[in-house]
Amino acid sequence: MAQDATVLYRMGLELANSRAWPNYRPTSEFRPVRDASAARRQ
Repeated sequence: MAQDATVLYRMGLELANSRAWPNYRPTSEFRPVRDASAARRQ
């Protein structure tokens, strides 16, 4: 259980400190809205 917690902590820390943002699939109806807001996030 301690190893699982360590892995999850490190994964969360890496995601929190990353500049990468999740995105929708290219076929998603929400993708154009997300792409339009991308400039404001940078």
